[in-house]
Amino acid sequence: SSTGRVLDAVSAMLGICRERTYDGEPAMKLESFARGGRIGEWPLVFLTKDGMDILSTRELCHEALLRVLQHGTATHMQKRKDIAASFQYNLARGIAALAVRAADGLGIRPIALSGGVVYNEMIRETITNSTAKTNFRSRMSRVALREPTPPPSSASSSAAGISSLSFWSMRALINCQAISPTIRTKKMVK
Repeated sequence: SSTGRVLDAVSAMLGICRERTYDGEPAMKLESFARGGRIGEWPLVFLTKDGMDILSTRELCHEALLRVLQHGTATHMQKRKDIAASFQYNLARGIAALAVRAADGLGIRPIALSGGVVYNEMIRETITNSTAKTNFRSRMSRVALREPTPPPSSASSSAAGISSLSFWSMRALINCQAISPTIRTKKMVK
């Protein structure tokens, strides 16, 4: 499922937004709620499925759930903010790690950010900072930052798919060359 749906699930788990009345509502409320939360690093689990590296969002959700259960569902507001902030931070770290692996495997430096999840400032900034620490540059359309439009309501592609498409589009623009669609599905091995 898409990254937005994962954010929606965590928003519901933390009792922030359990009913969606418009597209992106739970994820946006999660982002807002997380402000002021203390960030903690959680373990990241990467898997390979159908030849593609993926971040296990199931493991991140499990970590968040363990922390909720440890403190109770009616836990102190600050603890819930900490969980919300940490979840977003670690999700973004994982996305950044996948992007760096792919770009490094292909020998290119710029990494394009795309999809509804990059409208989340904390996630976008964490990806940007994480990639910069490894000497990669992240790019996002300035138009998208000035004039955000919601992602399609039928968003069904995964963050990896969105990132992959964005990644290959940026590469095509930089190298001015056609790209074989079969390359996108192959695991990037350094």
